[in-house]
Amino acid sequence: MGIVVAKGVLWIDLQLQKYRPADALLEDFVALSTILLTYSLTEIVNGYGFLAAFVAGIVVKRSRYDQNDQEKAYVSA
Repeated sequence: MGIVVAKGVLWIDLQLQKYRPADALLEDFVALSTILLTYSLTEIVNGYGFLAAFVAGIVVKRSRYDQNDQEKAYVSA
């Protein structure tokens, strides 16, 4: 559940960034909303919300890290 929600929120975030660049406040909001949404949805289906929120956090951080590496590679090339 954590992976699915995190990937969904990241996809929505990327779609919104096409129209308006992200700032620090928006990134914080996305991170908090991902955690809360993942925990809530997992608890609704009687899953372990803490574990799902932890996995979602890892997925979000990893995708941000990968995105920054791709941008640096593009700029240096």
